[in-house]
Amino acid sequence: YSALINESSGTSAGVVIGVTGPWGSGKSSLLNILHEHIAEKSPRALVVRFDPWLVSGREDLVGKFFAEAIGTINAQAGTSKEMPALAELVAEYGAHLSPNSVLATGGLTPFLSGGLKATQKQLHRETSLYLQRQKLTRALDSLRVPFVVLIDELDRLEDADIRTIAQIVRSIMDFPALSYVLAYDAERLIQALGGNAGAPEWEERGRFYLEKIVQLQIPLPITLPSEIHALLMSELLSLESHLALPENWQDIDRFRELIDLLVPAVIGNPRDVKRLIGTFHAIAGMVRGEVDWVGLLGFCGLLIKAPKTVESIRREPDLVVDDPDSTAEQASRVGRGRRKL
Repeated sequence: YSALINESSGTSAGVVIGVTGPWGSGKSSLLNILHEHIAEKSPRALVVRFDPWLVSGREDLVGKFFAEAIGTINAQAGTSKEMPALAELVAEYGAHLSPNSVLATGGLTPFLSGGLKATQKQLHRETSLYLQRQKLTRALDSLRVPFVVLIDELDRLEDADIRTIAQIVRSIMDFPALSYVLAYDAERLIQALGGNAGAPEWEERGRFYLEKIVQLQIPLPITLPSEIHALLMSELLSLESHLALPENWQDIDRFRELIDLLVPAVIGNPRDVKRLIGTFHAIAGMVRGEVDWVGLLGFCGLLIKAPKTVESIRREPDLVVDDPDSTAEQASRVGRGRRKL
């Protein structure tokens, strides 16, 4: 928080911070915690949440980014008389940069008299864009509230879209009054920004470009198996009464053996835990009392990590079910007896 926001002035520090880690390591959860902390300490703060993975294409990315910024400003419109004017300036500036987006075509009606003007000024694009940036800079500098942009899921984008987001942060919306937090896998971004996977010189170029964008990289610590185990047990404990788990379920040998098999070989990061618990919660609620809950938990592990194995089980269940009444099981036992003879 203190790196993003100048606590003495109550304004943004104008820094770009990168939260780095592999997929599923908890970057999104950290952004959620940070958002809540900013809201608690600075209730009037402008916090833009932008997930570019839900958008594709340069025009859409730029336009949607500005749309999110405008929506955030509008939500605080009643807290300051400067907010409506700021939203107008952001809309017009965004429409200049993305003339084919919703900003320039009237899709955000409450804000876009400026955006529509921008469309009419295309013959004087360079001059009007420069002046618009100067006006927006002054408006942002006069804000006495923090303005923070949180961008998640960067590492899930196509290379071209990653470069577009980098351009937004580095050039388009590089204002001293804005702070950014970007969540990504560093190696994935370096590859995309370098533009040529596998070539050492291009990798160095990507690393250099990333260093020019991000002033401070904070790698998430590796989650140890003991921590994954504790998180999984905590999540199951929260479902204990809802799913009517048996008394002393944590001490059941079959359950403990299953957890030892799952962690960390199958469940290796916080996102895996979330997916496993979510799947187990949904299915257990539908088949409660009809199947063994330990077996179901193991099956849910297969569902999220080995779906092809699950399909094989569905096609030929007798191959994995030790059922003495199964025809396939009986045939298998006969075959084994004949081989012994």
